[in-house]
Amino acid sequence: MKNTICFPVVLSLLFLVSISVFSQSSSLHVQDPLSWGWDPATIEEATLVVKPQGVYIEYGLYLTISAKGSNYYGSANTPLEIVLDFCLPENSIIHDSWLWVGNDIMQAILIDRSVASQIYEGIVNRRQDPSILTKTSNGCYQLRIYPLSGNSSRKVKITYLVPARWTRNMVSAPLPIDLLQLSYATPDLKLVVHTDATFRNPVISEIGMLPFSVYSGSGTYTATLPASALSSYSGMEIAYDSPLQNGVFAGVYAASANSGYYQLVVHPQQALNLTSSRKVVVMMEYTQGNSKTQRNEMLSKTKEMLLEYLSPSDSFNLFFVNGNSVQQANANFLPAEPLTVNSVFSVLPTNTGSAASLQTYLQYGTAYIRTHGNDAQLLLVTNSTHGYTYSTSNSAVSGILAQAQGVKMNVVNYDFSSSGNSNYDATVYSRICSGTAGKYVSHQYQYSYDWQWNNYYYYSYTAKNSFSELMHEMFASFDIKIPAYSLYSDMQSGFTHSEIELQDDHALYFSKPYMEVGKYYGSGSLNAELSVLTNSGVAMQNWQFSSPYVCDTLTRKMWAGNFINALERESNYYQYSREIADTSLANRVLSLYTAFLALEPNDTLAACENCEDESGGGGNGATAVVDPDSSSIVLSASPNPFSNSVTITISIDINDLKDAELRIYNMMGQEVKVFRDLSASASQNNITLSWNGEDASGNALPNGVYMAVLITANGKQVLKLVKAG
Repeated sequence: MKNTICFPVVLSLLFLVSISVFSQSSSLHVQDPLSWGWDPATIEEATLVVKPQGVYIEYGLYLTISAKGSNYYGSANTPLEIVLDFCLPENSIIHDSWLWVGNDIMQAILIDRSVASQIYEGIVNRRQDPSILTKTSNGCYQLRIYPLSGNSSRKVKITYLVPARWTRNMVSAPLPIDLLQLSYATPDLKLVVHTDATFRNPVISEIGMLPFSVYSGSGTYTATLPASALSSYSGMEIAYDSPLQNGVFAGVYAASANSGYYQLVVHPQQALNLTSSRKVVVMMEYTQGNSKTQRNEMLSKTKEMLLEYLSPSDSFNLFFVNGNSVQQANANFLPAEPLTVNSVFSVLPTNTGSAASLQTYLQYGTAYIRTHGNDAQLLLVTNSTHGYTYSTSNSAVSGILAQAQGVKMNVVNYDFSSSGNSNYDATVYSRICSGTAGKYVSHQYQYSYDWQWNNYYYYSYTAKNSFSELMHEMFASFDIKIPAYSLYSDMQSGFTHSEIELQDDHALYFSKPYMEVGKYYGSGSLNAELSVLTNSGVAMQNWQFSSPYVCDTLTRKMWAGNFINALERESNYYQYSREIADTSLANRVLSLYTAFLALEPNDTLAACENCEDESGGGGNGATAVVDPDSSSIVLSASPNPFSNSVTITISIDINDLKDAELRIYNMMGQEVKVFRDLSASASQNNITLSWNGEDASGNALPNGVYMAVLITANGKQVLKLVKAG
């Protein structure tokens, strides 16, 4: 939900404030880069291509952006710049960017950020066609595109990996509807969802089975989420059936005959047949208009959380307000098994409401818990405003804590009304949670100022976390922490190394899957062994994954992206700037020190003909950039940086040498040197070339960054060269 307040501009002070606040917020606008001010922009079309990749899900987000909604709209006189500031889920990894120039697709190169910025700004001043994608902070990014006329649109694609949330029955990830809602008018979202034999049955978890339509029998499904649906939910998740087999999942990417990368997921409760006896009383409140979350979204997500986070040996009960009365689902606790949970929610009234008195409502739950074993937690899921003041909030907290008598109270506060939740309501919720050792979660907000031509600022605030994220955070807190554990992996002939855990607290829980990515050396099957200490004693299980899920180069990017994110989160991350940049460039993964730069086609920079446009558009041109280890070709240079000369070594199968060339470009995309007839320099599948830093005419080139591009029939391999000294 976006609330807007307008007020006159105090030019000098407010401009500085607005830029500071705006830079920390998500927004989409157009501007004249050679003057001051900005206006809203519109996403005309949006397509999201979804591909499961194991512990991550890959998104290809296509956006067509125009100046509609701005004062520039319809005018072709002023070349405009599009600026999109956006944030992605934590630990997301951007690994590609495309820009359409006419019908041509220009695939971005990944280079040092400072060099990319200089090139982009120089091109903007010369009125050419680039885009630049940078990382502005942990989890947040900026895309700039130039030029845009007021009567046209520009198309881009951002490809990124989103951490998948694995639960008992589902593998899911949030859809980027918050990014689409930055548009002046929210667009429809076309979905292209890929499946395979392992990741099947895609659904939108908030609304159940979306009527996907399969085409070509390819395992790829399409559907369209209308703008009205996107505007009706605080968040949506795409989900697949969980591929866990006996509580485990493994995937392997073989980069060479004896090395590669792996993924590992372990659900301890399923893998070790652990039992739990958790009991939760869920009390629901809903007030129409107090949040973007609708009643049906609240009910469906609550049901989903019970199914995903509780096991059949756990118990639950529901309390809700129906008219003027408080009702409960059953007189006794119910087993949290699918048939019972689905049955309970199938008969809930659709008009559940809000209690007149919070203290009286909570008393129903605490009294029920005390008379039914006194061993359950209470969870209040509310968006209701009870109108507490400073004086009444203190007495309410005292009364609620007195009646709790040791019952742990938890609150999900999803109120996001136009007036905002009363500070004292939030204080009551927070204090009763802390007073009973419970957990309190609520929306976090981000703020921005939007400039308008009539000398007014429009101040807006949006929720940074959706209702779905609030519920996941809450139910994950009910999990049981395993006090001691050992998880060990290795290869049948070799070993694993450089493991990166994908959970922040590096702990193991009953029902929260443990996930990691790592490297391996050796051959044979991937093996794993888990041992845990519980109140019942020691439980142990081992696995041999002789037929793991077949991964590709994206697993390498997952490892590199998490390694980069970990370094960038360090307080002294700037000390690792060279390591971050090198890892980023070597793996084609965006970092704080690199940028994706797409340039217009010219004599030496061709469009991408192998870039498949799954949005339903088109594209033509030359060859796509191939990941450095996506084939048997290895391209290296020494010394690098160099001063007088550099030796470039190519390890390549002799069969790949036909018509192969090595071209060297400067950072403006201009070819400065080309090596042809590489087979003449080949010796036992190795080629050694020497370049003295001169162009084809023998002129010494200035210090700087150059790109060596090996072109073969299978694609391109790219290597950065630095001349310094």
